[in-house]
Amino acid sequence: MKLIYFDVYGRAEAMRMLLTHAKVEFEDFRLSYADWPAYKKSDDSPLEFDQVPVLILDSGKVLSQSRAILRYLGMEYGYMPKDAHEAYLVDSILDAFGDMTQGLIASKWETNPERKKQIISDWLINVYPRFLAAFEKRLESQGDSKFLVGNSLTIADFAFTSMIYSMMCNELSEAYGFLNGPFIAHPKLNAYAANMKELFNDYLESRPKRPM
Repeated sequence: MKLIYFDVYGRAEAMRMLLTHAKVEFEDFRLSYADWPAYKKSDDSPLEFDQVPVLILDSGKVLSQSRAILRYLGMEYGYMPKDAHEAYLVDSILDAFGDMTQGLIASKWETNPERKKQIISDWLINVYPRFLAAFEKRLESQGDSKFLVGNSLTIADFAFTSMIYSMMCNELSEAYGFLNGPFIAHPKLNAYAANMKELFNDYLESRPKRPM
């Protein structure tokens, strides 16, 4: 099995975490941004949509699109609920992560400094607090469970933990300074992050240190 992505955490980190936790052997193939244009145009490129991540299975099948790959791995290795409502809760959280980060990701590609500053400011005021409050309520509804859905790890936990320790609780991230404070101000989110750090400590401590 071969996972192809850039040498950052980003959209592949939840997959790396899941495969490592499931003790699945895989090649963690990391592209440099300098090599990306040539790799994308090469005749043997496996990229269906000219995007990464992609996962090449041992059978040779190529999986594309990060959320679809994560769901596949969840079903394959037991991290996707069989109950329809719990599966919905997992999917809704994944969709919410995408909605929450969309504006912040857009700011990364903004070249006008003033416009970039305004995008981040608007996001911090109008978007980030709303989603943090929603995630806090989800965790409150979980009672004594350490997980986002049910009483065991799901792909929602891999996705959220990868986000937390890539952005909110990653001191190397350029966004750490304005993401961390509002995040840890929510007691359930703060406790969740601590629980996941304990659970994934070996992985988090041994992985390459990156700013995103």
